Amino acid sequence: MSKTVQMSSAERSLGSLIPGADRSTVGAASLVQGVYGHRGNLELVVRDSVDGLWVFWFNANLPGDPETDPEVPAGHWSVGLRFARDARYTQAAIFQGVRGPNHLEVLALDDAGTLQSWYWSPEWAFRRRAENPASEVAAFSAAQQDDGALLIDLTERDGTLRLVVAGPNEYPSRTWAPVDRSTDLGATLAELLVPEPSIPPDVQLRTVGIYDIQSGTARSSISTRDGGSTELIWRGTDGGMRHLRLPLHSET
Repeated sequence: MSKTVQMSSAERSLGSLIPGADRSTVGAASLVQGVYGHRGNLELVVRDSVDGLWVFWFNANLPGDPETDPEVPAGHWSVGLRFARDARYTQAAIFQGVRGPNHLEVLALDDAGTLQSWYWSPEWAFRRRAENPASEVAAFSAAQQDDGALLIDLTERDGTLRLVVAGPNEYPSRTWAPVDRSTDLGATLAELLVPEPSIPPDVQLRTVGIYDIQSGTARSSISTRDGGSTELIWRGTDGGMRHLRLPLHSET
């Protein structure tokens, strides 16, 4: 997969600075382990301060692995790709799709209150779906189910709470339908939509001696790298987005 030119970034005691992520991005990012590369690259989406979204990816290959991304060496972050232009966003989330050939799913809320649905395919890069999941939205959380369905918990601008879901049929097209909040979804909403780490990301970072964190920007995600890792990302008070890997067996 080729998205843009790469700039090297060394691991530092305060985490690896993600190249370009301090240039014009704002707020917290969303992170997931994808399927690209031999070991599953990390995929990160974050808002541009003025226009659009950025995606950055970490080449999780080890030195000596067959080359899968000639633009980003193993163990480094890309400098990013901007997409979803002509809108300013207030929130975004990324998922590794389980349908389609290596598709990534992105949900993005623009400042007009429209929740947009995007997907990445190797042939077309990022494409926006014609049907929006919702409008008049103030905030959302979302989860992907095992069959590829996307479930979204919405807070509307008037404070109303509601659920919508898009099933996996006819993928990559998605049709959004309301869901009764009392419906048995096979798991509690808290488990599906608000997956809390055993130790919050900001606490994990302070445990390892990192205090230079913009409030509300620390996030964590589990990956299979090096036998299992907690991937921590945060924005420093200098505006830079940083990344640190902690082994799953770490006491922190």
